[in-house]
Amino acid sequence: MRIGQALAVVSCGAMLFGCASSMDATRPSTFDVAATRKVCNTQVCEMPVRISETCVVSSGAWEQILLDSGPMGQRKLVWTIVTDGFRFSEEPAAFAFFTKSGDASKLRNVKVTGNGRKLEIDFQRDGRGTWLRYGMHVRREGGAFCPALDPFIFD
Repeated sequence: MRIGQALAVVSCGAMLFGCASSMDATRPSTFDVAATRKVCNTQVCEMPVRISETCVVSSGAWEQILLDSGPMGQRKLVWTIVTDGFRFSEEPAAFAFFTKSGDASKLRNVKVTGNGRKLEIDFQRDGRGTWLRYGMHVRREGGAFCPALDPFIFD
């Protein structure tokens, strides 16, 4: 009976250890195989942002931006809202882009341009294989905010 209990404890411990990495809020879950990924291997990475009538922000074809290929050094990330009636927030208290976890020092020159429809960021790629979790604030032209988008960037 003791061997059975020991095996049960070991297997539960192994299972919890395996799940521990998926509970890390600084990177996506290893079990999230359904997440869409945008592979960016050029100097400028452009991403369309679509927003539904019910104010749900969608990246179109990505939930994770992968910058782990392509040139090292400074890269430009550009999000463009392609849905009429919405813009990125320029308010200091709820600015268009904010970091939730990860190395924010990789980000420079965050700016909203194009009458609020374009968000541009210089990203310093160092190839360390780290995740950066961020959020985006989008609002209707009339002023109401949409729920924040909550994706990841991988260097």
